[in-house]
Amino acid sequence: MTVDWHDHARVIADYLIFIKLTHVLGGVFIWDFVLNLGFEYSILTGKRRLTWTSPLYLGCRWSSLSLVIVQFLALDSGGSHAIDCQVVIVMVFVFAYLTLLFASALIALRVTALWEYNKIVVAIAFNSWLANVIIYAYSTAKSRGYWVEGECVIQHTFHSNISVFSTLAIDFLLLTLMLVGLLRWNIRSGGIFQLMYAQGLAWVLVVALAEIPPAVFIALNLNDPMNMVFQGVGLVIMSIGCIPHIPWTCQFSQCQRHTTRHSCYGPAKRATTRFLRILTASCRSNT
Repeated sequence: MTVDWHDHARVIADYLIFIKLTHVLGGVFIWDFVLNLGFEYSILTGKRRLTWTSPLYLGCRWSSLSLVIVQFLALDSGGSHAIDCQVVIVMVFVFAYLTLLFASALIALRVTALWEYNKIVVAIAFNSWLANVIIYAYSTAKSRGYWVEGECVIQHTFHSNISVFSTLAIDFLLLTLMLVGLLRWNIRSGGIFQLMYAQGLAWVLVVALAEIPPAVFIALNLNDPMNMVFQGVGLVIMSIGCIPHIPWTCQFSQCQRHTTRHSCYGPAKRATTRFLRILTASCRSNT
């Protein structure tokens, strides 16, 4: 039996699925956000020093929270046309892409640190991130909102395909660079690179895998709600994944204090001073 994905009843049913999934994902993120408010509290109380990387963590978390709030506003407005749907949709795109940019910057920093700030790797990471900025700006400019059954939703979602594909490609590129960078070091059980493998690489891998379904569905271009249905999953995973960077750096500091340099890094490999600084920066106030 052939399904007409553009049939009005089918589209409405798919929008209802999308709306319910958006609310579930929003609830999951808010729950995780509240659980990790200790990070912001530690900065406000001076227990944790505000470093130059802290705005990336904070930006990832708070832009995600803003996205959830704006999405709830768009989907729960009850058809109130006092709200400018186009403005709301642009805000959704802006906060969604800000979340992606903050998170990808965290990944890029980790990759460049692994490669000891190799100029070629730094250039690849920076230009990849800059390419995403340009593509996201283009997709935001192309975004259009309209009312469907009292809900403010995105129209012509296929225009955002370039941003979905670029995000997937660049994340897999950074994942590959991270994996190759790890293989350059001698990973020992209990060492810092074993810890990095478990927490850093695994997170990037999960994020990259979560971006495959959105790419597949937007390539199929069944209808607008089906194009968007899995995009929120990747965003939530990426947003929640921002916070593991903090305890990971703290565990590195503990390794540095209680073990020898040899056991933290593995033999026959030299760690640079800048590498030490970037990994311990977030936890120095607690040492």
